[in-house]
Amino acid sequence: MRRNKTCRYLIAGLCVLLSVLLCGTCVYLLMYKRQLDGQKRQRIEELNKQAKELREEYGQISDELVKTQDMYRSLKLQGSRMTMLIFDQCYSNLYDRVYETMKDKSASGVFVVSENCMIGTEGCITVEQCRELIGNGWCPAVRAPGDGVDFSAYLSQLRTKFEELQIEFPNAFYFPDGIFKKEIFDAAVEYGFTTIFYSVNADLSSVSFSAMSDENSLMGAAYMYASRETTIWENYSKRLLDGENCSIATGKAIDGSQLMEPDRQNLDTTVGNLKDIADTVTAEFKYYRSFAQYRAERLEADIEYTRRKEEIEHQIQDLLSRRERLYEQLLALYTS
Repeated sequence: MRRNKTCRYLIAGLCVLLSVLLCGTCVYLLMYKRQLDGQKRQRIEELNKQAKELREEYGQISDELVKTQDMYRSLKLQGSRMTMLIFDQCYSNLYDRVYETMKDKSASGVFVVSENCMIGTEGCITVEQCRELIGNGWCPAVRAPGDGVDFSAYLSQLRTKFEELQIEFPNAFYFPDGIFKKEIFDAAVEYGFTTIFYSVNADLSSVSFSAMSDENSLMGAAYMYASRETTIWENYSKRLLDGENCSIATGKAIDGSQLMEPDRQNLDTTVGNLKDIADTVTAEFKYYRSFAQYRAERLEADIEYTRRKEEIEHQIQDLLSRRERLYEQLLALYTS
């Protein structure tokens, strides 16, 4: 009987011990769970804080990216309002009227020669007048040939005439308004022309210009073609006032011998509005005593424009990379 009583005490003791162990285990597990929950909440709070910081940084970079892209789209050539007056012919009143008007403004211009309008021929400027123009900063330019004309033969013919006149062959090439062909552009560059004049309406998507400040650098110069229409002149002025470097070309000046004909009078742009144009250009915009000075400053402006463009492109790429990395970090946080 005593033995049974002892067994009961042992069993009761074991039950108490097991109960204590079980309660202790439950308490431990409960405390451990609370600790894990606390750690989890803390971790979630840390992750949320990190995510918030990443989202804010992502938003800041996105805003900066939009501003930088807008800056890139609105980037304009440096040295704004740089302009030249271009006359796409070399008729005699180029010297008699244009040159005299421009000389009073201490400004030069560009005149264009072709097989149909050549120095020293009837109705055009003389060799002596041409030399005086060039000596006073003016620049001759070769007009692009018409459709079906062999480019090499065309230039060879013009070069021969310049050699006969003992005048240096031009380094400038002129595309008339509405005419711009890549194959002619490439041929002109290959030939050695270093300045290419083209209309603002020309499609330049397939061509490029260098950005080096030396005499052999290829420079592109856009122009608007203007006549007596007021709206064209106003549009041109607006372009320059907006900070563009755009020249203006006109071609209505005619053979001086025809000026006495009544129906020809209103075609002579040089008489009708050249003085007003020259007054406006020299008063409000950047004009030049010589084409050489214009070209040198334009090349420097092109170099700065290219440098600034590449700098902004690098900034855009850097912002895109940083934003992509932030996106990946955010994705990893939300996944965890």
